[in-house]
Amino acid sequence: PNANSACWNTELEDLLCFSGSGMLNIKAGKFPVHQQKLQGFVVGFKGSRIFCLHVYAMQAIDVPQSASLYRYLERGDYESAYRIACLGVTDQDWRLLAIEAIQGLHLDIARKAFIRVRDMRYIDLIKRIEATNKGSQGEKNGKSTGIVKLSDNDKRMFLADILAYQGKYVDAAKMFIEAGQIEKAIEMFADLRLWDEAKKFAQSTDKVNITDLIRSQARWAEEAHEWKAAADMYRESGDFMKAVEILGERGWIDDLMDLVRTLRSTELPPLVKAVEYFKKHQSVSHAIETYQKMGDFNGLMIMLVEQLRWEEGLQVLATHPELASEFYLPYAHWLAINDRFEEAQSAFKKAGRPEESVKVLEDLTENAVIESRFDDASFYYWMLAGEYLRVIQTGLSANSNNSPLKNMSKVYLTTLFYHYRTLADIYYAYYFIYRYTIDPFTIQPSENIFNISRFLLNTLATYSVPPPATNPNNNEGENSNAVAIKGETPLGISRINILYALGKQSRDLEAFKVARFAYEKLQSLRIPPIFSDQLDLLTMSIRAKPYSDKEELQPICYRCSFTNPLLTTVGTVNNTNESAFYHSGGRCTNCVHNFVYSFYSFDILPLVQFELEDDITDEEAEKLIEMEPRKPAGSTSTFKESSANNSVVQTLSLEGDNRDDDFEMDLFSQLLEQYEQMESGVNVSLKVSREILHSLHQNEVFIRKYEGGIMRPEYFKNMEPDIPIVMCPHCGKFFLEDDYEVASMQKNFCPYCRAH
Repeated sequence: PNANSACWNTELEDLLCFSGSGMLNIKAGKFPVHQQKLQGFVVGFKGSRIFCLHVYAMQAIDVPQSASLYRYLERGDYESAYRIACLGVTDQDWRLLAIEAIQGLHLDIARKAFIRVRDMRYIDLIKRIEATNKGSQGEKNGKSTGIVKLSDNDKRMFLADILAYQGKYVDAAKMFIEAGQIEKAIEMFADLRLWDEAKKFAQSTDKVNITDLIRSQARWAEEAHEWKAAADMYRESGDFMKAVEILGERGWIDDLMDLVRTLRSTELPPLVKAVEYFKKHQSVSHAIETYQKMGDFNGLMIMLVEQLRWEEGLQVLATHPELASEFYLPYAHWLAINDRFEEAQSAFKKAGRPEESVKVLEDLTENAVIESRFDDASFYYWMLAGEYLRVIQTGLSANSNNSPLKNMSKVYLTTLFYHYRTLADIYYAYYFIYRYTIDPFTIQPSENIFNISRFLLNTLATYSVPPPATNPNNNEGENSNAVAIKGETPLGISRINILYALGKQSRDLEAFKVARFAYEKLQSLRIPPIFSDQLDLLTMSIRAKPYSDKEELQPICYRCSFTNPLLTTVGTVNNTNESAFYHSGGRCTNCVHNFVYSFYSFDILPLVQFELEDDITDEEAEKLIEMEPRKPAGSTSTFKESSANNSVVQTLSLEGDNRDDDFEMDLFSQLLEQYEQMESGVNVSLKVSREILHSLHQNEVFIRKYEGGIMRPEYFKNMEPDIPIVMCPHCGKFFLEDDYEVASMQKNFCPYCRAH
């Protein structure tokens, strides 16, 4: 009744506006009037714009239709609400319309509203709903109404999706549960990385495996590079292999060890993988603990061998002796490479492979010669000779079918033993010559270099290489038709260096004949051109010297007292006790007795080698030598007392008792005199009887014994007791006592065999 003017909306017939009493009233359909203040008369209403005449002025006022929109939405009239929205509402109102429409399954209106606000997520959702429920939309007059008809559960499912799109995840989860699709709720939380919520819902149902959920969470953490969390989740889910890989790849060894300790011993694959990572990161202690957990002691032993952890390997071997073959063979190789040969030999024996010791030593020897480490080469050859002696004594193992030693008789192995001893002597002596030629200074006296050069030339003159092994069934000799190779020079030995050293020292010591021999020999060899002129000059200058050697330098044979030339080159002579392939140094040109050298100064020692009569055993001979001599050796001295003029006179006689000179004479010297009467140039063994053995002083006799008792001991008599001589108990080499003490003080071991 207070209205003074009214207008219908030209675009929507359900909208009416009227004014009066200073108020503007808008009425939509049958809904209550919406009022707002306005002065004037309403003369027009188009869309959301109202035209008002106030006095003489016309005003155009934009009036939002939100209130009308809300009323239609409250009633569920989405089509009318959409028409109101088209007249003009805010974006927030459009979104409200879209949400309400999609919740009411009015998909056409919802799509249009979402297109208006450009929300592609909801547009995609609408398309998915339409695709899933194609054919379930209502029709009117043959056209689709855009309203989807669904069952209650399906409706709840779509409402849950809508709530999830709105960010109302808990409400969405509840709706999924009402629809009987709790796994969808869990999947939603998992996609949202809301793992705690997902686990909470998962615990309330049996349809979802919590372990799978935890693995999904672990994969997500892995993708996010949250490695520690991923490893923990994989461990929690029981995927231990994946947890081990994550921790191992990143070198988190302590965390990996914590994981290993939680595993059962039956979880072999992850434990084996963990061991690989421990070895990769050099965490041997953790690897050992893991192997012990698995009970894989064979794998543990292999790893300890690879890591050179020998002490731990021996501890494992104490409780698992069946692993000896896995341990001792590589352990022996390592010991041999590190110059611990005695331990290596013991290890090879425990491994049942003594022939491997020979092979290792051969390789070490060859390398030492190639690298010009001649002192090491000598030591290796001496060790190699000892190995052949052990093979003769103990034989080969059952695993040595492919070993070349398998086809060698004991006779041939004995020949090789003597041959390698000769090579050890040659390289030992040549080491001093080599250092003399390359070093600017030398600590060796001239006499020593002179003696060493002569020793080498005399040895090389009779040096022979044994024939190859071809007839394993011949026990008398390896190959009766084979001939030893003579004239060969061992690898690495330079005759030029030897002759050069000999010529220089001979000239200085006035052994001019030997010096001329050395220079003439050098002329016949291929020497470096840079030394050619110097050698010609030396050769010419030495011819101005007398063609003789200083008499004091010439060696005397202590067996036959014959004065020998400085170079005593005698051919190979059969010896009843010694192989023809073992001869170091020179021999007497008269009695063919082998000179015995001091292996430091290489002076000829006053030692005479003798043998026992055939019916005397070594044990008996040793006992006879250890007994007090029945008669003193050499000249005798006696004290006599007499009384004269009431006084006692003591007389010392240095010439012995003349009443029985023949009986008192040194029996060993008598034996030497008998052998001096024999034909010269023939090597006859010096055999002694029991009586002579009993007459010898123990401190004048040296007994060289061989390991294992395969070779008979060798006996030597010191013809000059005033000259102190020492024999190394390990290698059997002789030294002047002063020389041995000096050498031992320098290196703290025997200069030849390096025994402490």
